[in-house]
Amino acid sequence: MISSHGHIDHAGGLLNIRRKMNTKENIPLLLHEHAFRKRLVKLQDDRMISLPPPTRHILIQAGYNIVEQDASSLWIKDSILVTGEVPRTTDFEKGFPNHYSEIDGKMENDPLIKDDQAIILSIKDKGLVIITGCGHSGIVNILKYAKELTGNDRIYAVMGGMHLTGRTFEPIIPRTIDELEKLEARFLIPCHCSGLKAVNEIVRIMPNAFIQNSVGTTYVF
Repeated sequence: MISSHGHIDHAGGLLNIRRKMNTKENIPLLLHEHAFRKRLVKLQDDRMISLPPPTRHILIQAGYNIVEQDASSLWIKDSILVTGEVPRTTDFEKGFPNHYSEIDGKMENDPLIKDDQAIILSIKDKGLVIITGCGHSGIVNILKYAKELTGNDRIYAVMGGMHLTGRTFEPIIPRTIDELEKLEARFLIPCHCSGLKAVNEIVRIMPNAFIQNSVGTTYVF
């Protein structure tokens, strides 16, 4: 099992998934150590949204072997590359400014969300398929790092959250779309937190690359 990051909307299903598996053997759960931090988001009207982390001992009791890894690593007979912590190299993807994490017992501003990671597959004669969770690292940062890790410049498909929704992130949509166009992905499949405005821009500028995702869709690469 590979966890994209520790936020509850991405980690809350780990126990039910484990219960539905047809094996009682322990299985590895790969994540960054920051995934276990308590977190919250402060809204502009001073409301706070709590983001409780997964609980280590409960996951272990459920049959997971916790593997904390911040660097890139290969899994499943070296067929899947997990990015680990993604370097922030662009000048416009600055993270989640109103995001906070508990560090040494105190809630501190933590915009980078360093546990955010993605999955990379290399498809013969086609290029890379990159699957994100929320894309808190910045979708362009993620794609550039995928190319750096693999030495492969061809991007076949990008699937997952791009975190471009809401007033905080909508201003970087034009720059993001411009960079995505330069990266020349064959298919773009924005999901989850990508946001309607970003999706509409992808459709407008790169209509031949866009695929509308929906629950139950199967992709064969």
